[in-house]
Amino acid sequence: MQYAPLEDWAELLRGTDATFVCAQYGAREDEIAALEQMSGRKILVPEKLDQKNELDRTCAMLSALDVLISAPTAVSWLAAGAGVRTLKLPVWRGLDRDGPRP
Repeated sequence: MQYAPLEDWAELLRGTDATFVCAQYGAREDEIAALEQMSGRKILVPEKLDQKNELDRTCAMLSALDVLISAPTAVSWLAAGAGVRTLKLPVWRGLDRDGPRP
């Protein structure tokens, strides 16, 4: 509820000529598969990389990217610190749990 739906990401992937790498730690396989299906694009998922506990390896992976599009998370700060062009998306975080506000 706090982030853009997969359909919006699929539209971005379809309209962008790039190789996509998932930099989200804890990414769910079913969501990656659904996004690939909706977008028609392959998403590379780094194997055997613990992005929460191997920050040096995570930063090395991120430094190979041309650009990172992310919510304002630790991944975005690592990429920016490594000199990668980093675009942070706004996130709605309300004080209540009733869902997003208009």
